[in-house]
Amino acid sequence: MRVDISGCLAAYLAGNRGLVPGAPDASRPADYGVSAILDGGVIRLTLTFRAGSAYCCRQPGCHLDIPEDGRWGRLRRALSADGLAPTSRLTIRLTILVEDGALFFDFSRPDPGCRGRYAFAPATGSKIEAVLVEGRLDEPE
Repeated sequence: MRVDISGCLAAYLAGNRGLVPGAPDASRPADYGVSAILDGGVIRLTLTFRAGSAYCCRQPGCHLDIPEDGRWGRLRRALSADGLAPTSRLTIRLTILVEDGALFFDFSRPDPGCRGRYAFAPATGSKIEAVLVEGRLDEPE
C-alpha cells in the first residue's frame, strides 16, 4: 500500500538548522522541498535544496540524520508517530534536486569572519540519486 508521507518527513527534517550566510551566530530552519511515498518497506523521497537557501553540504546522511552504522531509530519513531510501523528493513530511494542558486559551503574558501566555518557559494542545478538501505549507508549513485 502506497502512503504519502511527505508531511511526516517534512516534520522529521524541520529540526535541521541551517546557517545564515554573513551571520555566524545565527541559524534558521533548513528550507527543503520534500516529497515522499512509503510503499511497503521502500521510501521514495525527493529532497530539494532550494535556491537562495543555505546548507552545509549535499550528503544524504547529514540531512536525513541517518548514521553510517545504519541505525534508523529516529526515522522509525517519526513514522510510528504518524501511525506507520514498517516491519521490514527500510530502503530509501532518494533523489536530491539542487536548484540553481542553492547555497553550500565552499570547503576551499574558509570564512574570514568566522573561524572554523566556510564561505558559501551558489550551486548550479543538479540531481543526485542514492539508495540507502537500513543497516548500511551506500554512497550516491
